[in-house]
Amino acid sequence: MSFDCNRLRLRLMAVLEAALVIGRASVTVVAASSMIADVWATALMVQGSLAGVELARR
Repeated sequence: MSFDCNRLRLRLMAVLEAALVIGRASVTVVAASSMIADVWATALMVQGSLAGVELARR
């Protein structure tokens, strides 16, 4: 299975930046496996809104 990393990055940025504005957070991660998606989603949520956005940018 292949996926577009740039598209994923843009989706993550949109979700995380919206969380900054409305004060709620959710993350949607599309990855080659559900385990990888879950790990990234958890990591982004644990980081919080500001650090999560920074992590998604890398």
